[in-house]
Order: sequence, then structure tokens, then C-alpha cells
Amino acid sequence: MPIYEYYCGKCSLLFEVSKPIIKYDSEEKCRMCGQTSKRMISSEVGISVKGESSHKTVDQVVGEDAAKRWQQYHDRKSEKDKIRAKSGSGALVKKPDGSYAAAPKEIVEHRNKIGEQFATALSEHRVDREKKGIPASDTMKPEE
Repeated sequence: MPIYEYYCGKCSLLFEVSKPIIKYDSEEKCRMCGQTSKRMISSEVGISVKGESSHKTVDQVVGEDAAKRWQQYHDRKSEKDKIRAKSGSGALVKKPDGSYAAAPKEIVEHRNKIGEQFATALSEHRVDREKKGIPASDTMKPEE
């Protein structure tokens, strides 16, 4: 299924939604504040060979594209690391222009709350499994 990026103009949250193409919708509710959010335009991925006399193989084009994308990845990582060091916070948000900024306090608190809720639910699930005599999946050994 395709993954679509959405941006909430109210709380600046950038989030992803995975859904079938047949259920494509240009708007989605923000996970944090419930505001209707707009789908971001994503860059298309493709292969293009310029010039009629080009004799590049598909492998060469893919290799060049991969090198370019790895460089973009490292550039973005470097940008994120600088923002984290400057702000003292590990949480970032992606702005509509594609750049990054330190996450507002509300977003960090929301993410932490969700993490705590997940940890609590997981702990309760493990306790429930133990009460029923079901072994924890991380202690189960694969069949040989």
C-alpha cells in the first residue's frame, strides 16, 4: 500500500498514512489535534536517461540514483543532527518546505504520552498472557 504524508497546519505535525490507492483521499484527520490535514506532494521516484545517444545501462542509472539518494540521506541526517545539538532536544518535525525544526513542547509531550500508553498496554498484555499460561513470544525458541 502507498504511504501518504500529511501536514497539520494547526499543530505542525507531519504524519504518514498507509492506505490502499482505491481509498485515496486528499485530507486526513491529524493524529494529535484532530484538525483536517492536507496531503503533502511527494517527489516521484523514477529512472530517466537523458539524450538520445546515451548508452547507459539500467544498472548504471540505478547506481547513480542510489549514490545521489545516499548523499541526500547523509545531508538530511547532518542537518537533523545540527538542529538536535542546537536545540538540546532529540525530537524533530518536518516543515512543509522539507526542512526540519525542533519539535514544539506539545508534540514532544504527546509523543511521550503515546509511548507511555504503549508501554503500559504491552506490560498489561504480558501479564495477561502469563496469567493464561501462554509463554512470552521472546522466550519461545524457533523449531529446528
